[in-house]
Order: sequence, then C-alpha cells, then structure tokens
Amino acid sequence: MAGLDIQFKKVPNVNGGGLAQLSGAIDGNTIQSFQKALDDIQQKGVSKLILDFSQVKYVNSTGLGSLVKYADTFKQAGGGIALMKVPAKVKIVIEMLGLNAFFEMCANLEDAIASLENGGAPAPATPSISAKPKAPSAAPTRKTTTLRPTPHSRKPTAPSAAPAATTNSPTTVFRPPSSLTTSTAPATTTAPTSTALRTTCISCNLELDIPNPGNYQCPRCFTLIAMNANGQISFQMPTQPQPVALVLHCSPACTEAFRNVVASLAKAHGFGDDAIQALQQSILEICNILSQHVYNGQNYTSYHVLIDSNGPKFTIRISDYGKPISPNLISSLFRKTQQIMTEFQCTPHPRGGNIINLAKNL
Repeated sequence: MAGLDIQFKKVPNVNGGGLAQLSGAIDGNTIQSFQKALDDIQQKGVSKLILDFSQVKYVNSTGLGSLVKYADTFKQAGGGIALMKVPAKVKIVIEMLGLNAFFEMCANLEDAIASLENGGAPAPATPSISAKPKAPSAAPTRKTTTLRPTPHSRKPTAPSAAPAATTNSPTTVFRPPSSLTTSTAPATTTAPTSTALRTTCISCNLELDIPNPGNYQCPRCFTLIAMNANGQISFQMPTQPQPVALVLHCSPACTEAFRNVVASLAKAHGFGDDAIQALQQSILEICNILSQHVYNGQNYTSYHVLIDSNGPKFTIRISDYGKPISPNLISSLFRKTQQIMTEFQCTPHPRGGNIINLAKNL
C-alpha cells in the first residue's frame, strides 16, 4: 500500500510562493495527511503553491476532488496552485476529466512560477454573462471554441424575438448590444458568420464562439445553448450526469488512465473495492486485445469510449477501427471480461473494426 510523503520549502523571490514535493499516492488512505499538509502550508502564508508531481504514482477521485478544492482556496487567497512534472498517466486523467481548468500543469519550476505570477488558471465562479461580436481584425487573446449545431435529444427552445423577463426562469437569457447583427441562417448551417457571438459558458467558464442561430452544446460540460435570430442566448444546464466520452490510444499510459477513470466513476456509482478491481482487470484485458489483436501492437492507434454511469447499470461502449475480431475467438480472448460483466457483446463495426458493449449491475 503506497503512502504519501510531502517535503515543503519556500520559493525564493516569489511573494507567498512555496514548493511541495510529493512522493507516493493521493487516495483514500493518504487524503487526510495530504489535506493537513496543505492546510499547514497555507497557514505559513503561502498563497502560490507549486506541487511537484514527478514522484506521484496514483491519484484517485478523492485526491482529484481535494486538489480542485485547494485550487479554489489558494485562488481566493490571491494565488493559486500549479502542478509540475505531472506523470503522463496522471496528466491524462486530469485532462480527460476537464480538471486542468482549475490549475496549470507545467514542465518545470520556472514555468510554474510564471504561471502563478501571471494569475494561474481561472478558478471556477459563476460568470457574469456577456456577449459581443468578434472583431474580424483583432486576434483573440484567449483560445475560444467555435460551436457547431448539434442534434442533441434535449434541445432548449431558442428564445423568441422578444422574450418576457421572468424571475423564476430556469435559464439565463440576455440580449447583446443593439448594434449587433447576426446571420439568419438555419440551425443546420455550420459556416461561421462575420459577426459570430462570443460568450462564456454559464457552467464551466469556457469561452465560446456561436456562429449562427441554432441549438448547441458546450463541448466541455454539455450545457445546452440556444441562440435565436436576434442574437439572444439561453443556457440549460444538464439535469443529470452525462456519459463520459473519451478518445484514447493503445499506449500503456492511456490504458492506465482508462482504468483510473472507470474506477473513479464506478466508486461514485456505488461499487465496492472488489468490484472496482474486477472492472479494472476487464479494462486491462480489453485494452491488451485492442493493442495486440486489433491494431497489431501499434500503440498510438485510437479507439473511442463512452461510459454511462447514470442509471441502474454501469455501461461501457468501446469502438475501434482496426481488424475485426473473429467470432470464433471472442470467447477465448474475452474470458475474464465475460466472467466479470453482467452483459457483454462484441460485434463488427459497420465502418470496420469492432464495437464492444459492457454492462455491470450493482
């Protein structure tokens, strides 16, 4: 069982700066010592904390949640948290879960210091919604995401030309400046107009460019967005957990990250330690099959994953585009997975490759 050792020292010439070198794992067994160490560090007047992750072996969902909490705490104190030298398997999990919005991940001490001195990553907060046309000649100072219309199943109705203001509306509706003109192209048009609206997602603070009237979905948090022909925008936050979609390759780092994500979601779903370990064994078996039998040992070929932990079943769908698996080999290749999962199916992909569907009941 891995423990956790934390060595702290002040960072010279950085006001409120500190460096903590971590060695071990951040999980249920070590979370209390991790939290106590960060509380003690903050009491020493440190507001800009760099965490050296080079010797961190594993971070589970409890550890990630604690990191997000302390990122917000240090941000409120006028600083922030930066992670340094994050191992690939930990970095992939952080990025796949979208947690890199809370803290920077830096290659070295100099970059980490620069990040914190410049304000670090934005802390989560309820944004003040505003929209303005994107000036064609001005280069944006921050990276934005241009949305494309999406045929999602829970479309928010695009607001009418003159919606009545109500105090109990479940969505946030606002009107851009009167000088703004927008395209009246139908919702299925994906070509951006010359006056795309730039706004901020009400749920996750992601900057978005909305090119045309229509229904959209935030790519980070799945909040539903609608814009009408007059440029009025409404948001509808998801009312239940959304499936987790991943694009991975067959490298050992991605396999380990996949197993960690499944473990975190399964724990939140109510599975015990034995069931979680069995799920991880099944994922390892499947990833090895993809690498060795489907892609012939090519580690950087990709496959898609959809994990749905909302409902009585915990389901996983894996799609690849490699060599189809012979039906005669399925029983022998997926021996452990068929024993572990409540439901299992491996079928040919219509566009080549395989579709693997798994489900496990509590």
